[in-house]
Amino acid sequence: MHITARNNEQGTQPLIVVNFTDAQFNELRNDLTTPIQVKLIREIVKEVVQQEKAAAPYLNKADFAKWSGYSVSTINKFIAEGLPVAQIGSIKAIGKDAFYKFMKDHEHGEEN
Repeated sequence: MHITARNNEQGTQPLIVVNFTDAQFNELRNDLTTPIQVKLIREIVKEVVQQEKAAAPYLNKADFAKWSGYSVSTINKFIAEGLPVAQIGSIKAIGKDAFYKFMKDHEHGEEN
């Protein structure tokens, strides 16, 4: 293994030369790649969980805002204008189908 430094006047020269046995190299490689693999796996799992959550037919207000692309304050305005909200006990959820219907019911041509 060579660690090199670039020098435009002299070209590329080895700065340090380190020799490893195959076993040492494999151990070092595993030590370096395992944390990267774990981080990558965690990121993938987090993304899949978010996608699955977004795929649910009903979402809480914050997740619904992310899914729809509207802010929570805009969602609150839609609710004030009649967007249905399902409530079971203290839990409130907004249905995607209800949102589609609500938006369709409010479609009209632009007024100039």
